[in-house]
Amino acid sequence: DLDEPLTNGEEVTVGLVDEAGNKSPEVGATAPDTTAPEAPTAEFNEDGSEVSGTAEPGSTVQVKDKDGNVLGTAVTD
Repeated sequence: DLDEPLTNGEEVTVGLVDEAGNKSPEVGATAPDTTAPEAPTAEFNEDGSEVSGTAEPGSTVQVKDKDGNVLGTAVTD
């Protein structure tokens, strides 16, 4: 058990040491990402053909019209 839960994709290293002091190879583990991202920023270019902005890296951005139809999708870097 951890004193404070890790829930935002934090990475830890886990290894074992037996009674004789022998160490195992270490492995990595990544905590689940359970925190919703902040709202993205968005703005059109001058001719209205492109939307740009900022969002959490690795998130999928969808541009939708007023009826909820997806007009474009991108993964942020």
